[in-house]
Amino acid sequence: MKNPLILCWIPCLLLLAGCGRREPVPPAENVLPQAEPAPAQAPDLPEDIPLCPDFLSTLDSSGDTLRSGSAGILFGKNVPAVLEFYTFQLPGNGWVLKEYVKEGAAYQLQFQQGSRFLRLHAGPAQGRDSGSELRLEWGSMEEVDTDAYAPEDEEEPAAEGEGESP
Repeated sequence: MKNPLILCWIPCLLLLAGCGRREPVPPAENVLPQAEPAPAQAPDLPEDIPLCPDFLSTLDSSGDTLRSGSAGILFGKNVPAVLEFYTFQLPGNGWVLKEYVKEGAAYQLQFQQGSRFLRLHAGPAQGRDSGSELRLEWGSMEEVDTDAYAPEDEEEPAAEGEGESP
């Protein structure tokens, strides 16, 4: 053998050729594309009731936008941020805040616009670390049976001079 160094280089080259081998990558047509999440369907609200930004999903919705209805909505914002939005935006659309009640971590607000009402029930989102749930209920006060809420008639005391004998 003329050059023993050549014999040493051949095994080194074979070892280096084996380094860096990877498993073959599957062709692109075999990889399923990830589905884009469908955008959340916003609830149908009357035109003068805006939808707060950071809307995540509609929990439920019923009724119509012209007469009366309700909607349960999930937001990414916390309860105070959602309430701030509605207490500033609704008056610009003619709604007057009539009642603001805090009950623990939940809030109830009632707005009025002429003969229409809007109730907001807001609280922390159930089963989530953050966010809030909002229930909106709207309708006409003319449709509400006000007699159902009226106190029962009490007997009025007799007027002076009635029922008395001289």
